[in-house]
Amino acid sequence: MAVLKPHLVFASSSVVAWLSLALSSGPGGPATIPAALDRHPLPVVAANENRHPETFTLRQGDSVMSWRPLAKDGADLPESQRTIAAAQVTGWTGETCDFDFLPPAAGAYRLVIGDPAKPDWSRVVLVR
Repeated sequence: MAVLKPHLVFASSSVVAWLSLALSSGPGGPATIPAALDRHPLPVVAANENRHPETFTLRQGDSVMSWRPLAKDGADLPESQRTIAAAQVTGWTGETCDFDFLPPAAGAYRLVIGDPAKPDWSRVVLVR
């Protein structure tokens, strides 16, 4: 099983970007992950200058996907907290979280910030 270089989700109320050394896409276009069933490290950084929490969710259609939390604010989580969970986290300004995402199949996924029905920002992630 291959492991790609980490992707980075950086969120701010004025700037939100999906950055990656392994992904390439134009502004606003879908990001592409080359293979399903490969592990993808996913660091999330909340940088909201309005000082209210941001909720991040990784979805496929109406379903919330799963990921494994690995670290918070630069510190590795104990094994007991590294269990597969719903791919949703709320972060305050300056918080960082690292997750391990294993796409179960090829298809279109969506990273959403805010309410999924009316997101502050979302980005399609295509898994080949």
